[in-house]
Amino acid sequence: MYFSFRHKAAVVLAVALGLSQVQIFLSPSKAYAETQVSDVTVTATAGDGNLNLDWTDPSDAQKLSIMAPGLHLENLVTEGSTVAAGFDPSERITLTIEVRSEVSGSTLEEIVRETGATEAEAV
Repeated sequence: MYFSFRHKAAVVLAVALGLSQVQIFLSPSKAYAETQVSDVTVTATAGDGNLNLDWTDPSDAQKLSIMAPGLHLENLVTEGSTVAAGFDPSERITLTIEVRSEVSGSTLEEIVRETGATEAEAV
Protein backbone atom coordinates (compact mmCIF):
# COMPACT_ATOMS: atom_id res chain seq x y z
CA MET A 1 0.00 0.00 0.00
CA TYR A 2 1.15 3.56 -0.66
CA PHE A 3 0.19 6.39 1.64
CA SER A 4 0.89 10.07 1.40
CA PHE A 5 -0.33 13.12 3.20
CA ARG A 6 0.01 16.86 2.99
CA HIS A 7 -1.07 19.20 5.73
CA LYS A 8 -1.87 22.84 6.31
CA ALA A 9 -3.06 22.10 9.86
CA ALA A 10 -2.39 19.25 12.25
CA VAL A 11 -3.16 15.94 10.52
CA VAL A 12 -2.36 12.45 11.78
CA LEU A 13 -2.41 9.40 9.52
CA ALA A 14 -2.65 5.86 10.92
CA VAL A 15 -2.75 2.74 8.77
CA ALA A 16 -3.57 -0.91 9.42
CA LEU A 17 -3.77 -3.57 6.69
CA GLY A 18 -6.43 -2.72 4.08
CA LEU A 19 -7.75 -0.05 6.36
CA SER A 20 -6.70 3.53 6.84
CA GLN A 21 -7.67 5.99 9.51
CA VAL A 22 -7.10 9.70 9.02
CA GLN A 23 -7.50 12.21 11.81
CA ILE A 24 -8.15 15.76 10.75
CA PHE A 25 -8.64 18.83 12.94
CA LEU A 26 -11.27 21.36 11.94
CA SER A 27 -10.21 24.94 12.40
CA PRO A 28 -10.90 28.34 10.85
CA SER A 29 -8.10 27.60 8.39
CA LYS A 30 -8.33 24.67 5.99
CA ALA A 31 -6.86 21.25 6.82
CA TYR A 32 -6.05 18.69 4.12
CA ALA A 33 -5.33 14.95 4.26
CA GLU A 34 -4.93 12.39 1.51
CA THR A 35 -4.49 8.63 1.72
CA GLN A 36 -4.34 5.83 -0.79
CA VAL A 37 -5.66 2.37 0.09
CA SER A 38 -5.16 -0.19 -2.66
CA ASP A 39 -6.07 1.66 -5.89
CA VAL A 40 -8.38 4.19 -4.21
CA THR A 41 -7.31 7.70 -3.20
CA VAL A 42 -9.41 9.56 -0.61
CA THR A 43 -8.90 13.26 0.08
CA ALA A 44 -10.40 15.18 2.98
CA THR A 45 -10.53 18.96 3.29
CA ALA A 46 -11.86 20.43 6.51
CA GLY A 47 -12.60 23.91 7.73
CA ASP A 48 -15.38 26.14 9.02
CA GLY A 49 -17.23 23.14 10.49
CA ASN A 50 -17.43 21.28 7.17
CA LEU A 51 -15.70 18.15 5.92
CA ASN A 52 -15.33 17.71 2.14
CA LEU A 53 -14.49 14.21 0.91
CA ASP A 54 -13.48 13.11 -2.59
CA TRP A 55 -12.54 9.59 -3.67
CA THR A 56 -11.34 7.95 -6.85
CA ASP A 57 -12.96 5.04 -8.63
CA PRO A 58 -12.36 1.65 -6.93
CA SER A 59 -11.29 -1.11 -9.32
CA ASP A 60 -13.96 -3.49 -10.63
CA ALA A 61 -13.60 -5.99 -7.78
CA GLN A 62 -13.36 -3.44 -4.95
CA LYS A 63 -15.85 -1.71 -2.66
CA LEU A 64 -15.01 1.40 -0.64
CA SER A 65 -16.40 2.41 2.76
CA ILE A 66 -15.74 5.73 4.52
CA MET A 67 -16.90 6.27 8.08
CA ALA A 68 -16.73 9.28 10.40
CA PRO A 69 -18.98 10.58 13.17
CA GLY A 70 -22.39 10.99 11.54
CA LEU A 71 -21.10 9.82 8.15
CA HIS A 72 -21.40 6.23 6.89
CA LEU A 73 -20.69 5.70 3.20
CA GLU A 74 -20.60 1.99 2.45
CA ASN A 75 -20.08 -0.23 -0.59
CA LEU A 76 -19.09 2.62 -2.92
CA VAL A 77 -18.14 1.32 -6.37
CA THR A 78 -17.66 4.58 -8.31
CA GLU A 79 -15.75 7.80 -7.73
CA GLY A 80 -17.55 10.56 -5.91
CA SER A 81 -17.62 13.30 -3.33
CA THR A 82 -19.70 14.46 -0.40
CA VAL A 83 -19.81 17.25 2.16
CA ALA A 84 -20.59 16.65 5.84
CA ALA A 85 -21.50 19.70 7.91
CA GLY A 86 -22.21 20.56 11.51
CA PHE A 87 -18.84 19.80 13.09
CA ASP A 88 -17.41 21.94 15.88
CA PRO A 89 -14.58 24.06 14.39
CA SER A 90 -12.06 22.68 16.92
CA GLU A 91 -13.20 19.05 16.63
CA ARG A 92 -10.82 16.20 15.79
CA ILE A 93 -12.43 13.90 13.23
CA THR A 94 -11.27 10.33 12.66
CA LEU A 95 -12.07 8.95 9.22
CA THR A 96 -11.98 5.19 8.71
CA ILE A 97 -11.37 4.21 5.09
CA GLU A 98 -11.74 0.59 4.05
CA VAL A 99 -11.30 -1.01 0.63
CA ARG A 100 -12.59 -4.56 0.25
CA SER A 101 -12.16 -6.91 -2.66
CA GLU A 102 -13.23 -10.45 -3.40
CA VAL A 103 -10.68 -13.16 -2.67
CA SER A 104 -9.90 -15.55 -5.53
CA GLY A 105 -10.09 -19.32 -4.98
CA SER A 106 -6.31 -19.85 -4.97
CA THR A 107 -5.74 -16.91 -2.61
CA LEU A 108 -8.46 -18.17 -0.30
CA GLU A 109 -6.84 -21.62 -0.20
CA GLU A 110 -3.47 -20.04 0.59
CA ILE A 111 -4.94 -17.98 3.45
CA VAL A 112 -6.56 -21.08 4.95
CA ARG A 113 -3.35 -23.07 4.59
CA GLU A 114 -1.06 -20.35 5.99
CA THR A 115 -3.24 -19.16 8.89
CA GLY A 116 -5.17 -22.28 9.85
CA ALA A 117 -8.38 -20.27 9.61
CA THR A 118 -11.57 -21.83 8.32
CA GLU A 119 -12.69 -20.87 4.82
CA ALA A 120 -15.51 -18.74 6.29
CA GLU A 121 -13.03 -16.87 8.52
CA ALA A 122 -10.65 -16.33 5.59
CA VAL A 123 -13.40 -14.84 3.42
